[in-house]
Amino acid sequence: MRGLRHLAALQALLCNTSLPTVARSCAVAESRTQNSLQTTVTATAPALGFVAAAAARWYASDSGNADSSMESRRESSSSASTSLSTGDQSAESEDWLEDWAKLLEKNDVAAQAEFLQDTFGDSSQFDGPPLHELLNYNKKEEERARRRMFELQKQEQIRQSRVRVVDEFGRAYGTGKRKTSIARVWLAAGTGDMSINGRSLNTYFPLFERRADVLDPFCTTNTLGLFDVRCTVKGGGSTGQAQAVRHGISKALQLFEPELRPALKAKGLLTRDSRIVERKKPGKAKARKSFQWVKR
Repeated sequence: MRGLRHLAALQALLCNTSLPTVARSCAVAESRTQNSLQTTVTATAPALGFVAAAAARWYASDSGNADSSMESRRESSSSASTSLSTGDQSAESEDWLEDWAKLLEKNDVAAQAEFLQDTFGDSSQFDGPPLHELLNYNKKEEERARRRMFELQKQEQIRQSRVRVVDEFGRAYGTGKRKTSIARVWLAAGTGDMSINGRSLNTYFPLFERRADVLDPFCTTNTLGLFDVRCTVKGGGSTGQAQAVRHGISKALQLFEPELRPALKAKGLLTRDSRIVERKKPGKAKARKSFQWVKR
Protein backbone atom coordinates (compact mmCIF):
# COMPACT_ATOMS: atom_id res chain seq x y z
CA MET A 1 0.00 0.00 0.00
CA ARG A 2 3.04 2.29 0.06
CA GLY A 3 2.48 3.26 -3.57
CA LEU A 4 -1.06 4.36 -2.80
CA ARG A 5 0.10 6.49 0.12
CA HIS A 6 2.71 8.11 -2.11
CA LEU A 7 0.14 8.83 -4.79
CA ALA A 8 -2.28 10.39 -2.30
CA ALA A 9 0.48 12.51 -0.76
CA LEU A 10 1.67 13.72 -4.15
CA GLN A 11 -1.84 14.57 -5.31
CA ALA A 12 -2.53 16.56 -2.14
CA LEU A 13 0.77 18.42 -2.32
CA LEU A 14 0.56 19.26 -6.01
CA CYS A 15 -2.64 21.23 -5.47
CA ASN A 16 -0.81 24.23 -4.00
CA THR A 17 2.87 23.27 -4.01
CA SER A 18 5.66 23.45 -6.55
CA LEU A 19 7.60 20.42 -7.76
CA PRO A 20 10.80 21.05 -5.65
CA THR A 21 8.70 21.35 -2.48
CA VAL A 22 6.98 18.07 -3.29
CA ALA A 23 10.33 16.36 -3.73
CA ARG A 24 11.65 17.74 -0.42
CA SER A 25 8.50 16.69 1.45
CA CYS A 26 8.66 13.19 0.02
CA ALA A 27 12.32 12.94 0.93
CA VAL A 28 11.61 13.90 4.55
CA ALA A 29 8.64 11.52 4.87
CA GLU A 30 10.32 8.57 3.14
CA SER A 31 14.06 9.00 3.50
CA ARG A 32 14.78 5.41 2.59
CA THR A 33 13.16 5.75 -0.82
CA GLN A 34 14.27 9.30 -1.61
CA ASN A 35 15.75 8.59 -5.03
CA SER A 36 12.83 6.49 -6.27
CA LEU A 37 10.28 9.06 -5.08
CA GLN A 38 12.06 11.97 -6.78
CA THR A 39 12.19 9.95 -9.99
CA THR A 40 8.46 9.24 -9.65
CA VAL A 41 7.72 12.93 -9.05
CA THR A 42 9.67 13.96 -12.11
CA ALA A 43 8.07 11.33 -14.33
CA THR A 44 4.47 11.67 -13.18
CA ALA A 45 4.18 15.34 -12.15
CA PRO A 46 2.01 16.49 -15.11
CA ALA A 47 -0.58 13.75 -14.69
CA LEU A 48 -0.67 13.98 -10.91
CA GLY A 49 -0.96 17.74 -11.07
CA PHE A 50 -3.88 17.46 -13.47
CA VAL A 51 -5.72 14.95 -11.27
CA ALA A 52 -4.92 16.80 -8.05
CA ALA A 53 -6.15 20.10 -9.45
CA ALA A 54 -9.38 18.45 -10.60
CA ALA A 55 -9.85 16.88 -7.18
CA ALA A 56 -9.22 20.23 -5.48
CA ARG A 57 -11.86 21.87 -7.67
CA TRP A 58 -14.31 19.11 -6.82
CA TYR A 59 -13.74 19.41 -3.06
CA ALA A 60 -13.84 23.21 -3.20
CA SER A 61 -17.23 23.14 -4.93
CA ASP A 62 -18.63 21.05 -2.08
CA SER A 63 -18.99 23.96 0.40
CA GLY A 64 -20.69 23.94 3.79
CA ASN A 65 -19.89 22.74 7.27
CA ALA A 66 -17.68 19.74 7.86
CA ASP A 67 -20.41 17.35 8.92
CA SER A 68 -22.76 18.10 6.05
CA SER A 69 -19.97 18.00 3.47
CA MET A 70 -18.69 14.68 4.77
CA GLU A 71 -22.19 13.23 4.71
CA SER A 72 -22.82 14.52 1.20
CA ARG A 73 -19.52 13.01 0.05
CA ARG A 74 -20.53 9.64 1.48
CA GLU A 75 -23.89 9.86 -0.28
CA SER A 76 -22.33 10.96 -3.56
CA SER A 77 -19.74 8.22 -3.29
CA SER A 78 -22.33 5.51 -2.66
CA SER A 79 -24.68 6.81 -5.35
CA ALA A 80 -21.86 7.11 -7.86
CA SER A 81 -20.55 3.64 -7.05
CA THR A 82 -23.99 2.08 -7.51
CA SER A 83 -24.62 3.95 -10.75
CA LEU A 84 -21.37 3.08 -12.51
CA SER A 85 -23.02 0.22 -14.37
CA THR A 86 -26.11 2.19 -15.50
CA GLY A 87 -26.61 4.40 -18.50
CA ASP A 88 -25.24 4.34 -22.01
CA GLN A 89 -21.60 4.40 -20.88
CA SER A 90 -21.79 1.41 -18.51
CA ALA A 91 -19.53 -0.83 -20.62
CA GLU A 92 -16.81 1.82 -20.98
CA SER A 93 -16.91 2.64 -17.26
CA GLU A 94 -16.58 -1.01 -16.30
CA ASP A 95 -13.63 -1.50 -18.68
CA TRP A 96 -11.46 1.33 -17.42
CA LEU A 97 -12.44 0.79 -13.79
CA GLU A 98 -11.31 -2.85 -14.02
CA ASP A 99 -7.97 -1.69 -15.42
CA TRP A 100 -7.68 0.86 -12.62
CA ALA A 101 -8.41 -1.82 -9.99
CA LYS A 102 -5.59 -3.97 -11.38
CA LEU A 103 -3.18 -1.03 -11.16
CA LEU A 104 -4.19 -0.40 -7.53
CA GLU A 105 -3.38 -4.01 -6.68
CA LYS A 106 0.10 -3.65 -8.23
CA ASN A 107 0.83 -0.40 -6.29
CA ASP A 108 2.60 1.06 -9.32
CA VAL A 109 2.41 4.84 -8.93
CA ALA A 110 3.94 5.65 -12.29
CA ALA A 111 1.59 3.29 -14.11
CA GLN A 112 -1.39 4.76 -12.29
CA ALA A 113 -0.42 8.30 -13.26
CA GLU A 114 0.18 7.27 -16.87
CA PHE A 115 -3.19 5.54 -16.95
CA LEU A 116 -4.98 8.65 -15.66
CA GLN A 117 -3.13 10.79 -18.17
CA ASP A 118 -4.12 8.53 -21.06
CA THR A 119 -7.71 8.16 -19.89
CA PHE A 120 -8.61 11.77 -19.12
CA GLY A 121 -5.96 13.63 -21.14
CA ASP A 122 -4.77 17.18 -20.49
CA SER A 123 -8.15 18.90 -20.73
CA SER A 124 -9.15 21.28 -17.96
CA GLN A 125 -12.51 19.54 -17.54
CA PHE A 126 -12.25 16.45 -15.32
CA ASP A 127 -15.18 14.31 -16.51
CA GLY A 128 -14.23 11.23 -14.48
CA PRO A 129 -15.30 10.24 -10.96
CA PRO A 130 -13.91 12.12 -7.92
CA LEU A 131 -10.40 11.34 -6.78
CA HIS A 132 -11.46 9.62 -3.54
CA GLU A 133 -13.54 7.16 -5.58
CA LEU A 134 -10.57 6.28 -7.77
CA LEU A 135 -8.32 5.63 -4.80
CA ASN A 136 -10.95 3.64 -2.86
CA TYR A 137 -12.35 1.67 -5.80
CA ASN A 138 -13.11 -1.95 -4.91
CA LYS A 139 -14.43 -4.32 -7.56
CA LYS A 140 -16.05 -6.66 -5.02
CA GLU A 141 -17.91 -3.76 -3.41
CA GLU A 142 -19.16 -2.72 -6.84
CA GLU A 143 -20.46 -6.23 -7.48
CA ARG A 144 -22.25 -6.28 -4.14
CA ALA A 145 -23.78 -2.85 -4.80
CA ARG A 146 -24.93 -4.00 -8.24
CA ARG A 147 -26.58 -7.08 -6.74
CA ARG A 148 -28.26 -4.99 -4.04
CA MET A 149 -29.63 -2.64 -6.69
CA PHE A 150 -30.94 -5.59 -8.70
CA GLU A 151 -32.68 -7.07 -5.65
CA LEU A 152 -34.26 -3.71 -4.78
CA GLN A 153 -35.58 -3.34 -8.32
CA LYS A 154 -36.98 -6.88 -8.21
CA GLN A 155 -38.70 -6.25 -4.88
CA GLU A 156 -40.16 -3.00 -6.20
CA GLN A 157 -41.60 -4.82 -9.23
CA ILE A 158 -43.16 -7.45 -6.95
CA ARG A 159 -44.60 -4.75 -4.71
CA GLN A 160 -46.17 -2.92 -7.63
CA SER A 161 -47.71 -6.15 -8.93
CA ARG A 162 -49.65 -6.72 -5.68
CA VAL A 163 -53.31 -5.68 -5.86
CA ARG A 164 -56.26 -5.88 -3.49
CA VAL A 165 -57.88 -9.33 -3.40
CA VAL A 166 -61.49 -9.38 -2.10
CA ASP A 167 -64.61 -11.42 -2.82
CA GLU A 168 -67.97 -10.22 -4.15
CA PHE A 169 -68.91 -9.01 -0.66
CA GLY A 170 -65.78 -6.87 -0.29
CA ARG A 171 -64.14 -9.26 2.18
CA ALA A 172 -60.55 -10.45 2.26
CA TYR A 173 -59.88 -14.01 3.37
CA GLY A 174 -56.90 -15.41 5.24
CA THR A 175 -56.06 -18.77 6.79
CA GLY A 176 -54.00 -18.71 9.97
CA LYS A 177 -52.21 -21.58 11.67
CA ARG A 178 -50.38 -22.05 14.96
CA LYS A 179 -49.46 -25.33 16.63
CA THR A 180 -52.49 -27.56 15.91
CA SER A 181 -54.98 -24.68 15.57
CA ILE A 182 -56.42 -23.53 12.25
CA ALA A 183 -58.34 -20.26 11.84
CA ARG A 184 -60.38 -19.07 8.86
CA VAL A 185 -60.70 -15.27 8.85
CA TRP A 186 -62.91 -12.96 6.78
CA LEU A 187 -62.07 -9.26 7.05
CA ALA A 188 -63.98 -6.26 5.71
CA ALA A 189 -64.08 -2.52 6.28
CA GLY A 190 -66.24 -1.67 9.28
CA THR A 191 -66.31 -0.37 12.83
CA GLY A 192 -64.15 -2.90 14.64
CA ASP A 193 -66.73 -5.61 15.34
CA MET A 194 -65.14 -9.04 15.88
CA SER A 195 -66.81 -12.44 16.01
CA ILE A 196 -64.95 -15.69 16.84
CA ASN A 197 -66.95 -18.89 16.47
CA GLY A 198 -70.10 -16.84 16.91
CA ARG A 199 -68.92 -15.16 20.13
CA SER A 200 -67.31 -11.80 20.88
CA LEU A 201 -63.59 -11.38 21.46
CA ASN A 202 -63.91 -10.69 25.20
CA THR A 203 -66.13 -13.72 25.70
CA TYR A 204 -64.07 -16.19 23.68
CA PHE A 205 -60.70 -15.04 25.06
CA PRO A 206 -61.13 -13.90 28.69
CA LEU A 207 -57.36 -13.54 29.22
CA PHE A 208 -55.87 -10.16 28.31
CA GLU A 209 -52.74 -11.74 26.78
CA ARG A 210 -54.83 -13.71 24.25
CA ARG A 211 -56.82 -10.61 23.27
CA ALA A 212 -53.56 -8.73 22.77
CA ASP A 213 -52.37 -11.48 20.43
CA VAL A 214 -55.52 -11.21 18.32
CA LEU A 215 -55.38 -7.39 18.07
CA ASP A 216 -51.62 -7.24 17.39
CA PRO A 217 -51.96 -6.86 13.55
CA PHE A 218 -54.33 -3.90 13.94
CA CYS A 219 -52.07 -2.21 16.50
CA THR A 220 -49.03 -2.71 14.27
CA THR A 221 -50.70 -1.09 11.24
CA ASN A 222 -52.65 1.57 13.21
CA THR A 223 -55.96 0.26 11.87
CA LEU A 224 -57.64 -0.68 15.17
CA GLY A 225 -61.41 -0.19 14.87
CA LEU A 226 -61.41 0.14 11.08
CA PHE A 227 -62.25 -3.46 10.13
CA ASP A 228 -64.90 -6.03 10.99
CA VAL A 229 -63.65 -9.57 11.53
CA ARG A 230 -65.50 -12.86 11.44
CA CYS A 231 -63.55 -16.04 11.97
CA THR A 232 -63.87 -19.68 12.87
CA VAL A 233 -61.09 -21.51 14.69
CA LYS A 234 -60.68 -25.11 15.74
CA GLY A 235 -58.05 -27.31 17.35
CA GLY A 236 -55.46 -26.60 20.01
CA GLY A 237 -55.78 -24.51 23.14
CA SER A 238 -56.40 -20.86 23.82
CA THR A 239 -52.82 -19.77 23.01
CA GLY A 240 -52.69 -21.66 19.74
CA GLN A 241 -56.13 -20.46 18.68
CA ALA A 242 -55.42 -16.80 19.51
CA GLN A 243 -52.17 -16.83 17.56
CA ALA A 244 -53.80 -18.68 14.67
CA VAL A 245 -56.44 -15.93 14.49
CA ARG A 246 -53.64 -13.35 14.58
CA HIS A 247 -51.91 -15.06 11.66
CA GLY A 248 -55.16 -15.19 9.65
CA ILE A 249 -55.96 -11.51 10.32
CA SER A 250 -52.45 -10.50 9.21
CA LYS A 251 -52.78 -12.41 5.92
CA ALA A 252 -56.24 -10.98 5.28
CA LEU A 253 -55.04 -7.44 6.04
CA GLN A 254 -52.21 -7.58 3.52
CA LEU A 255 -54.64 -8.87 0.88
CA PHE A 256 -57.20 -6.15 1.64
CA GLU A 257 -54.58 -3.38 1.69
CA PRO A 258 -51.20 -4.34 0.08
CA GLU A 259 -49.58 -1.17 1.48
CA LEU A 260 -49.77 -2.68 4.98
CA ARG A 261 -47.60 -5.66 4.05
CA PRO A 262 -44.17 -4.10 4.93
CA ALA A 263 -45.24 -3.26 8.50
CA LEU A 264 -46.74 -6.72 9.04
CA LYS A 265 -43.77 -8.51 7.53
CA ALA A 266 -41.25 -6.48 9.55
CA LYS A 267 -42.85 -7.72 12.77
CA GLY A 268 -43.06 -11.32 11.54
CA LEU A 269 -46.85 -11.52 11.62
CA LEU A 270 -47.07 -13.04 8.12
CA THR A 271 -44.70 -15.91 8.93
CA ARG A 272 -46.20 -19.24 9.94
CA ASP A 273 -44.68 -20.29 13.26
CA SER A 274 -43.81 -23.93 12.64
CA ARG A 275 -43.04 -24.82 16.26
CA ILE A 276 -45.18 -27.68 17.52
CA VAL A 277 -44.98 -30.14 20.39
CA GLU A 278 -42.26 -32.68 19.81
CA ARG A 279 -43.52 -36.26 19.69
CA LYS A 280 -42.89 -38.78 22.43
CA LYS A 281 -40.01 -41.19 21.76
CA PRO A 282 -39.97 -44.92 22.51
CA GLY A 283 -38.13 -45.69 25.74
CA LYS A 284 -38.55 -42.10 26.98
CA ALA A 285 -40.96 -40.64 29.49
CA LYS A 286 -41.72 -37.74 27.12
CA ALA A 287 -40.09 -36.30 24.00
CA ARG A 288 -36.67 -36.10 25.64
CA LYS A 289 -37.16 -36.82 29.32
CA SER A 290 -35.76 -40.16 30.45
CA PHE A 291 -36.97 -42.43 33.21
CA GLN A 292 -35.11 -42.42 36.49
CA TRP A 293 -32.08 -44.66 36.23
CA VAL A 294 -31.71 -47.33 38.87
CA LYS A 295 -28.44 -49.19 39.18
CA ARG A 296 -29.93 -52.39 40.66
